[in-house]
Amino acid sequence: MKLKQQYAWAVGTTFAASGAFYLWQNDWATAGGHIALPKALWLGLTIFYWLILPPLLLRLSLSRPAQRIWQIFWALMLLRAILEMWLLYGLGAWKYAYGIAHDGVSAIWLFWGAWRFRQTHALAESPHMSVMAMMFMMEMGFAYYISHFNAQHIHAKLWFIGWEAPHFPNQIITCLCVLFLIFWMKKLPILFRNTSSPSSIPAIVPPAN
Repeated sequence: MKLKQQYAWAVGTTFAASGAFYLWQNDWATAGGHIALPKALWLGLTIFYWLILPPLLLRLSLSRPAQRIWQIFWALMLLRAILEMWLLYGLGAWKYAYGIAHDGVSAIWLFWGAWRFRQTHALAESPHMSVMAMMFMMEMGFAYYISHFNAQHIHAKLWFIGWEAPHFPNQIITCLCVLFLIFWMKKLPILFRNTSSPSSIPAIVPPAN
């Protein structure tokens, strides 16, 4: 399968999986609370950007140091995903502090990579690393919000939030984040096409008319 097809498949799968999870969490899940559609889309987009996209970027990157940044980031992200699923759904022992700590480390790592490559030939990597680092900063805020809400409400055991009045500002911020990430999802292949070798990028994005 060509990179263009892989990218399209990954994008389509992200939105399909987000919609399916939205329906499952609201209609059948017995734990975690209701989830609003923006939060389901945010969750799907984090999986897309943090787990699915890095292997594709590794194939496009022309910079070996940038590839190393992606490799280390992806390895740590895979480890976090496995541990979180095991602790959350298996042992019921996941704590928001674990995720926030990993988010902070990932943000620092990616901001450092963006700073390192901002004036090198790895021009596509620098802005994308900055975007992903900002995603981790936002996720830290979202995780702290739910953790704080649960601490303030003794009987609350939320993993997700809906459109209830107390969460409305949080949902608006999430909507804005989702809209930007969808925009960036469309811009990203063009960015890499313009800064990578001609032989690799047309597999993802055909030349503009």
